[in-house]
Amino acid sequence: MSIQIYILDASGNLKSHKDQLRKYARSAVRTVQRKIVLTDVDIVVRESERPELFKDIDGIGGSCPSGYFVQISIDINHPSFHISSRKTIEKTLIHELHHAARMQAGILMNKGSFMEYMFSEGLADYFVYELTGDLGVWVITLSTEDRIRLMKKAKRMSGENMTDKAHRDWFVIGSETQRIPQFAGYTVGFEIVKDFVIRNPGQSAALLVKTPVEEILPLL
Repeated sequence: MSIQIYILDASGNLKSHKDQLRKYARSAVRTVQRKIVLTDVDIVVRESERPELFKDIDGIGGSCPSGYFVQISIDINHPSFHISSRKTIEKTLIHELHHAARMQAGILMNKGSFMEYMFSEGLADYFVYELTGDLGVWVITLSTEDRIRLMKKAKRMSGENMTDKAHRDWFVIGSETQRIPQFAGYTVGFEIVKDFVIRNPGQSAALLVKTPVEEILPLL
């Protein structure tokens, strides 16, 4: 089997964008396959049912429910859609396809430890950086103080299981009580991976795609 791209458009709202969306998705797939072996994935592009979730990330969000299914949800009414949709869609797909490859390797990033999830998200974002020289808009800028504080906090949680609350606090809405900014988990994960790669020359997000965090946890 191969990677298949499907544009869902029962409403007809994506009709005039279908060719471009398919082109962007194919471009992202080719970019990914130059670095990692990946096949047997269904990519679904659809109009977002809850555009408010993606208003701060250029109206485009992604998810990877399994190693064989990736979904991209878009808000064509977002101000950035006609300006930067190609870059955002390609970065989002590169990120999610790294997840797919990791899941196909048997790594349960969605059901494992907090640090596995954090490391997997960091790897996916570092993969985007390796392939594009840039970061996804969801990787926010943190002050040096917040970055160090949150990296230490994340490492202290390494033995805990990933929970819905931790996901919301670190990767979705943030937490005022814990002083975690919205989307900070992506930034912290990226910084953890970046530090590891710098200290271990020759490593990369592509090479680590099949490596569970438990194998390198003492080195983080």
